[in-house]
Parts: sequence; structure tokens; C-alpha cells
Amino acid sequence: MSDKKEIFDVPVESMVTIKSLLPIFVCVFIFVLVLWFAFNIMWAYACRDITPRGPLPNAVDWPEPVQQMHDTLTKAEVDIQSFAVYLIYGQPGDLFSTVVCRMDSSTSACNTLAEHLNLQPISRDLAAKYAGKKTLRFASSDWWPSKDDENVEYYASKNIFDAYRDALFIVAYDKSRNKIFIYYYNEF
Repeated sequence: MSDKKEIFDVPVESMVTIKSLLPIFVCVFIFVLVLWFAFNIMWAYACRDITPRGPLPNAVDWPEPVQQMHDTLTKAEVDIQSFAVYLIYGQPGDLFSTVVCRMDSSTSACNTLAEHLNLQPISRDLAAKYAGKKTLRFASSDWWPSKDDENVEYYASKNIFDAYRDALFIVAYDKSRNKIFIYYYNEF
């Protein structure tokens, strides 16, 4: 037997030690860390919100269900001079955009909306859950009433409680300002 130590018939001097691999481990760790940060930066950039928020004066930029609602109001001869649409999320003309509409209130407008949207009363908290937080975050109070306003009645399209939901509407009737606010979004 020789004087040199051997482990499993391999001379100890030729074995790779953890100390000798440490620089490689450090380089690999730094490389993976840099890749992870780069991926997160690219993901954040890809997922950024590029919504051009603001009023949509042209009806072609409104989601189709909002256009249909507007057409129904027009056919019912409701005064729609004050009807305006504000884009909250999405792109103009996209079906899956989120918008809020506002208009002056009238008996014929309320009745037409109630029939067309199949509205039913909902609680203030439910309205805030679906519409209030998102709307007030991106639009001024001119576009949606405050949750704390006691002079507001809330309604929702009946399909909001269905398992299959698509075009969803939350309506706020502000008696003190004599305004109707209509929040539209689409779930698929």
C-alpha cells in the first residue's frame, strides 16, 4: 500500500472539494439571481396597465353592450343629451373594457334602463364591491357617487347573480344630483 490516502481507489489529491467548487456555485447563484430579476422586470413591463383613461366621446369607442343600451334609450325617446362614457380600464372599443356612464335622470330613463338591463335593487356594500372601489380609484366623483351618500339607490343587472355572467351593469341613481350612473364590465 502506498503512503498516499485513497478513497474508493481515487487519490485524495485528485478529488474535487467543496472549497474548489465554491467560486462556480457563487457564479451560478449570481447568474440565476440576475435572470430572476430580469424576468420580473420584463413581466412587470408586459403586465403594465396601458389604459388611456378618460371620456370616450365617440360611440364607436364604447363596448357593444353600452352602445346597445344607448340605442335602446334613443329608441325609447329618452333625453340622452347628457349621456357620457368614461373609460376606466381596457382599450376603446373593446368588449372587455370597463366603463362608467352618466346621464341626467328622468322617469323614462329609469324605466327604460330597468327594463333593458333587467335591474334589481342591491345593497350599497355590494355596489361598492363591484363598482365603487374601482371607479373612484380611476375616475372623479363626477362619474360615480360616494359610498357614503345616503341619497343613492343601487341596482344591478340580474345576471350579476348568475353562474354564467357576461355583460354586467351596476346602476346608481343619485336623487340629490338627479343623475344616473351606469358601471359596465364584462366577465367571461
